[in-house]
Amino acid sequence: LSLDPALATTGADAIAALDLFQRLLVFHATTGELKPDAADCQFSQPAVYECTLTKGITFSNGHALTSSDVAFSIDRARRLNVAGTSVKLLGSLQRVEAVNDQTVRFYLAWPDTQFGVGLAAPAASIVDEESYAPDAARPDASAPVGSGPFALASADAGGLSLVRNETYVGATKAALPAVRLAFAADSAAAEQAMSEGTADVVWRSLDAAALARLAMGATKTDLVAVPLPEARLTRLAWNPASALRAQAEVRYAVSSRSEERRVGKECRMPC
Repeated sequence: LSLDPALATTGADAIAALDLFQRLLVFHATTGELKPDAADCQFSQPAVYECTLTKGITFSNGHALTSSDVAFSIDRARRLNVAGTSVKLLGSLQRVEAVNDQTVRFYLAWPDTQFGVGLAAPAASIVDEESYAPDAARPDASAPVGSGPFALASADAGGLSLVRNETYVGATKAALPAVRLAFAADSAAAEQAMSEGTADVVWRSLDAAALARLAMGATKTDLVAVPLPEARLTRLAWNPASALRAQAEVRYAVSSRSEERRVGKECRMPC
């Protein structure tokens, strides 16, 4: 597990990043739509994306969150460029500018209508520029400094203990005062926690055999399986140098296929 959002490559890393840090935008839990979190964002020009930060946001160390922190965080994630992270979703970005304390501007290499998706991903989490090295990962022994809905109370080999961040300003305020995020070594360990009643929710931990036992009632637990809608993120970025961009039939074919996917509900997020 890494507590540095620029290094988030696993599901556990992503959960930690989404809980402890804030991003400019966030996906709505049920609709999959992009919503403001730390800022309101829109295209001011076809290849210029501008965000205005919500006033009053502070990090867990009390420092104010400003556009300079946003620019630092995005540039840092791109410099580190860790394989397997969501930083690749910011591929259209040429440069980011802190216009003033509340305004950050992104200049894109092409009109990327899906750029907001990258800003909602873990790698775009906002860190305090006074607490993080610009060109190096933050050691896990150092407490994370974020502005997310939760703050870290403690960490151990078994998981993370989180407490609600009472100063959080954003779209996903924590409903619970505290949460224990535990990591199961394997499916058997997760199933045992269910049977013993030491887990309230189990996510992405059970193998096919365990799910079958749960469905048949063979696992002694009061927990029930809740199927979640399938989600798929398909992202297409035209190469600005490609001659195919000018061919109407190619663009029509891609557009038609994307529309079929949306109608068929194969895509819950922007296709």
